Formats: sequence, C-alpha cells, structure tokens
Amino acid sequence: MISGGHEQSLRQALTGVLRQTVNVVPFLGQQEARFVLLPEDVPVEELADIPSGAAVVASSAEEKQLARLSGMAVRLIACGFGSKDTVTFSSRNRERAVISLLRPMERADGSVAEPMDWPLDSSGISDGYPLLAAAAAAIYCGKQNSRQN
Repeated sequence: MISGGHEQSLRQALTGVLRQTVNVVPFLGQQEARFVLLPEDVPVEELADIPSGAAVVASSAEEKQLARLSGMAVRLIACGFGSKDTVTFSSRNRERAVISLLRPMERADGSVAEPMDWPLDSSGISDGYPLLAAAAAAIYCGKQNSRQN
C-alpha cells in the first residue's frame, strides 16, 4: 500500500529500484496491506488504518508519525539520515547512491536481511526519503542486489 500526497515520488523511486532487481514486488497495493510505504506527509490520524502486524516504512524525519507507530503493533522500518535509522545512505551523489541496512531486518518470507551496503543508480530521483523507502521495500521483499560491501 502506497498512500499520501507524495505518491508520485515514492512510485518513481520504487520503479527505479525495482528495475535494478530481478522481479517485481508482487504484493504491494493489495487491500489487506501487510507492507506499507508511508509518504512523509500522511496525517497521523490516518495511521489508525494500518493493520496490526504490518511492516511499515516511515521517514525518521516525521517524529509524529514515528511516535504514533511506536504505540501500534507494527514492524517499523525507519528510513532517514541518522545512525538510528534502519535504512540510510552511506554515500550519495547525483548518479549513484549506496544504501546501508544498519541492522538486521526480517523480510516478508521470514528470512533475515543482514546489515549490508547496496549500490544503486539514483539518477532521476532527487529526494532522499523516496529512494530509501523504495530500497527498504526491495530489501523487505528479498529483491536487493546480491552485491554487499
């Protein structure tokens, strides 16, 4: 489920990341969402619709969202620019980004993605959070590039 006003940025980033992986993520957008990509501008009141047990990707810059999500029965995947985030950048320029998974993350299939660095083509994606959120989605779904640093 992708929701909120900045859908286009998230969709563009997700499409770009998925083009660099083997398969498309089959279950994003289903009615009974078990995986939610939260844009940065979603009002806190709308978070109540997220089903219990869902994995939720959220921006660490959205403190109100994080506070609300921490009181819910969801698996939070925080993305941002700090060492407390699950997914962040280790480096980035106009053409390339290296996404870092800073701590183990349970995937949709129950396996665990271990901390890693993942180089990606980031041309055409100017905002940082949509790229991080798309990478988190790909990692969660087991579609990340096999190259690890």
